[in-house]
Amino acid sequence: MESYLPLELWILLADQRLPKKTLTTLCLTSKTLNEIFRPVLYREIVLPESADEDELQWKYRQLQAISQLPIETHLRHIRRLDLNYIESAILACLCTCFYYMKNLENCSISTIPDSAPYFRLNKIRDICLDLSKITSHVQGRYIRPDLPKFRNLHSLDLRSLRGNLKILGTSIARILFNDGMPTVTALGLDVDGLQGSNTTSNLFLDIFAEFDNLRREDEKPDLRLNLRDLILGKGMYHQSPAMDVQYDYKQWRLSKLLDVTKLRTLRLLNDPCTEGNYWVPYKSIHLELFDGITALQRVSVEFLSQEVLQLLHHLIMMKNSSNQTTLREFQATLDNTVHSQIPGSPSLSEVVALLLQFKWRQLLLSGDESCMDQIYEASWDEPSYQWEELGILWINWEQHRDTLLQLSKLRILMFSYATVTISGKRSQVITCIEDAFDLSKRIFTAFQERAANQKRNSNLRYIGIEGWVFTSLRLPFSGPNDERTGAEIVQLDKEEARAFDFMRMNEKLLGVKYRLGRR
Repeated sequence: MESYLPLELWILLADQRLPKKTLTTLCLTSKTLNEIFRPVLYREIVLPESADEDELQWKYRQLQAISQLPIETHLRHIRRLDLNYIESAILACLCTCFYYMKNLENCSISTIPDSAPYFRLNKIRDICLDLSKITSHVQGRYIRPDLPKFRNLHSLDLRSLRGNLKILGTSIARILFNDGMPTVTALGLDVDGLQGSNTTSNLFLDIFAEFDNLRREDEKPDLRLNLRDLILGKGMYHQSPAMDVQYDYKQWRLSKLLDVTKLRTLRLLNDPCTEGNYWVPYKSIHLELFDGITALQRVSVEFLSQEVLQLLHHLIMMKNSSNQTTLREFQATLDNTVHSQIPGSPSLSEVVALLLQFKWRQLLLSGDESCMDQIYEASWDEPSYQWEELGILWINWEQHRDTLLQLSKLRILMFSYATVTISGKRSQVITCIEDAFDLSKRIFTAFQERAANQKRNSNLRYIGIEGWVFTSLRLPFSGPNDERTGAEIVQLDKEEARAFDFMRMNEKLLGVKYRLGRR
């Protein structure tokens, strides 16, 4: 008697493991498979990033076509709708989608403040407002300094803020306060680069002052935001000499505005800026700002420096903190050219060596390749190097094979680019999908053989090379009493590849869904 997998298990496997390209193929194979896998295929709809008029019109037509799909067989399965950049012209079509997508849980959009007031829709849970995204066809329009009220936001990403920061601070505080019922759990703040370098305002303190007034008026003096994810950009994490002396910097603590014990991810936009012909890190990090954070899981920075290491030590050494056991994920960009121009700073190699002493579960380092040899030469068999996700600039498989195979817990392995040795003499950079596929297959096979020799299963599930991500699918055979598994290497589509942090770092994707929250 033949044995079959239950339908529920097939759907679970499809939801968690199968790429969209594979799901689409299965749906086109037969009516039976279409009935099984279509709900998973339509669970999430993502439209590409676009900004100019022609691309926006194409996107509106796509959304209109989606809204006309059958409700019972298609639209009722949609749980998440991600539109990327849109403007208010799409509102009517969006309302139609919300009406027919009966089980839609949230919608993510990116827009300009001028369009934002039109999107007071409860289904919108994630929004990015970006003053820098003013394309040619809207540059002449007036951009109001105030921001609209939203009632059901979970993620608010505010970038390139400029103008009167005090007015902006007041508007932001009111959105966050939400009539005494805060809903935002992920917040990003970043002022325009020119203003951020010498601003006389401290946007964080302006937001806190207005938030404090609102909670006192509402007789809720102890009300705090319940943020899990926080991004602080220019003018938010450092004290500028140009700031007005009116501020009481004793109030400059995250704990004054949010319950810092619930914060899990922190990202600092500390990318360097130019002064004359020299690159310098943006500003010093005000360490006391982060006092009270006790259970942080991830730190991300744009630029790895000695001050970032000081922040990590500060977080770990704080009194009554469990950060030493919870902080396991780190992301940064390396730039030795910039780093070497910082007066009094240790070499980048020294900084990387100190960074490797932390017990990371996820370590993602993009950018400069000058320290890659040092990373490969580390003693990866030590307990502190039991990484589950590793992303670094490059790999030569023949050269680094034995080193990488020491990482028995590795689930995700990513590289900006890879080289292969030709005839044992010269290295050639992989530039096509076919070569990347072949290399990923070799890596998967090597990890599986090493695991088999150690009488265990390989944990490696995803390999990223340049912009391509591959996964090894192992589905059980349906034959009787057959415990073997078949393995197939499958490429993920572009949007699925972007779900991985390292791929987003390489592409420098800064959209709301790429900056806030977790995948």
